[in-house]
Amino acid sequence: WRGPVREDPRWHEGWLGAGAGALAFALVAAVGARRRRGGPGAARFVLAQALAGAAAGALLVAQWRHAVHWNQDLSHELPALAGALGTIAYAWLAVARLSTSADGTPAAPLPGVHAALRGRSAGRGPRVLGLLRFGFLFAAAMAVVLLVFDARYRGFAWASFAMPLLLQGLVALRGERLLADAREERALCLVVLAGAALALAQETLLNAQAIVFLGGLALFALACAGAPHSRTSTSMPSSEAKAEGANE
Repeated sequence: WRGPVREDPRWHEGWLGAGAGALAFALVAAVGARRRRGGPGAARFVLAQALAGAAAGALLVAQWRHAVHWNQDLSHELPALAGALGTIAYAWLAVARLSTSADGTPAAPLPGVHAALRGRSAGRGPRVLGLLRFGFLFAAAMAVVLLVFDARYRGFAWASFAMPLLLQGLVALRGERLLADAREERALCLVVLAGAALALAQETLLNAQAIVFLGGLALFALACAGAPHSRTSTSMPSSEAKAEGANE
């Protein structure tokens, strides 16, 4: 926590990545909104996607820096490339989902990996986002397991999980949680939580990078699981049902 502070000569790269990402996302969102003939929420959608693009662009720069220092061969570079593409896709789809919910349109629940692969969901967007959620959960579980058993994997690639953590947290705040048939995702959440606790015990609280990385993975798992369902009944009260029946 009290290490030396040095000036970063490449500080501008993150800002350039953020600007390029914001411009790209805003242009694509504007073209899409125009094809749908706009609407009351079109400007808000473009602005939300521009902000997501700025975050994605800055994170891609951070991921590139991590890859330059840690990747050794294709076994490292291919997962890094998949993580970069997943960051872009997660940003776009999750923000689109949040924008739909903000407009008052009920969003289809995110399916588990089996339901998504079989196409048993409302649309392509929720299916792809469900697959991305499973992919990042699997990657998080692999990261903590490797960190527990092999100290060579202490790269702490926080930038690869920052976007899913942020947006999945926003989705969870809207009350979404894993469906009953998402058994694989629920098991991966448990692995991430248990592995993060073990790895943090090994690293101790003196390692600030480990705290940020492992704490972020644990929060991501909790955000994917979502808040417990309320036990209060959501059915219509009998008095209201009788009143509606009388009006009919």
